[in-house]
Amino acid sequence: MVSTFKLLRDRSKDLAAVTPTDQVKGRLYREALQQQLVQGAQNYSVATSDRKAVEELVDLLEIVHALLPAHNMTYEELEMVRRRKKEEQGGYTNGTAINFTKDV
Repeated sequence: MVSTFKLLRDRSKDLAAVTPTDQVKGRLYREALQQQLVQGAQNYSVATSDRKAVEELVDLLEIVHALLPAHNMTYEELEMVRRRKKEEQGGYTNGTAINFTKDV
């Protein structure tokens, strides 16, 4: 049997009260956060309203904040790296894209 973990926000008492919970640490915690990141991106991609989309973006930011210690980085340091990369390579503001065609 393979165990997978769905991380709960620290104050998610309702679900924790009716479902057995575990405390994950170390590698398992990082893997669970990575799974949450992917799930959050999927949730964002199917959001049906601006409000729901923003809620999903907030969740993604919270996950990013939780992952930073695993990379020995603070949010301020991450923001410095983001700004530097944006200066060097630009952002994603003008919608420029390359059209890739795949044989299926």
